[in-house]
Amino acid sequence: MRPSPSNTLYSLRHTFKDRLRDIGAPEEIIDELMGHKTRGPKYGRGHLLEKKYEWLQRIAFDVH
Repeated sequence: MRPSPSNTLYSLRHTFKDRLRDIGAPEEIIDELMGHKTRGPKYGRGHLLEKKYEWLQRIAFDVH
């Protein structure tokens, strides 16, 4: 996402979701990372924090 007067915080959320989709993250992981409620019945505890971190690492920018 590039700086632009038309970009909003909501634009950042869309970009975040798009980047996760682009790397093939499962919808369930995307929903959990975005704070969305899950569809259907909830079983188990959800994904481990370490697994969520692994997906986030895959879309992180390298700022060296």
